[in-house]
Amino acid sequence: PVLGFILFANRTIRRYRLVNITPELAAKQIINAMEDALLILDSDGIVRVANHSACEIFSRSGSDLEGSPLSTLAPAFAPITDSFARELLDGRLRNSEYSIRHGATTVSLSSFVMRDADQAPIATVCMIRDITKEKSTQREIQRHIERQTALYELNLAATSTLELRAVLDVLLEWLAGLVPNTATTVLLVGEAGEPLRRVA
Repeated sequence: PVLGFILFANRTIRRYRLVNITPELAAKQIINAMEDALLILDSDGIVRVANHSACEIFSRSGSDLEGSPLSTLAPAFAPITDSFARELLDGRLRNSEYSIRHGATTVSLSSFVMRDADQAPIATVCMIRDITKEKSTQREIQRHIERQTALYELNLAATSTLELRAVLDVLLEWLAGLVPNTATTVLLVGEAGEPLRRVA
């Protein structure tokens, strides 16, 4: 029975390559499988680990990113502040929003400090999440709410008063919010053949 178990265990290990699974290999595979970009920086602000998503965010290869100082990556984020690098390395950023790629992409950045057994800082972990689609969805929802609110106010103004001026005031206020700093002219449409009359 013992010999049979040994043979079975040996076959299982070889079949599933369990002997090749080490903590280092597992950690590397997990890091590269992450959807969020991951950077691990040493105490001097040098990138020591960059996963596949980080390479895509910065449009650079892993070998190019690793070994790069934070000072060369910081300008990619906007708006940038003088304290950005220090706050990141100190692990003080939490879901901070920045624009990259000239405003085409919005990311959420968080950082925290890794410490040894004596609580001495040894590295900083930086997580970067692409939230462009989420922000776009939020803006679309907000625009929908604003449209619904404007339609409600227009309907309320039209049903609560017979004065055209009151309805136009609400309409113009709504238009001003949609197209600020733009000259707007409102014309009344009369019967067929009648000239348009400017009212605002």
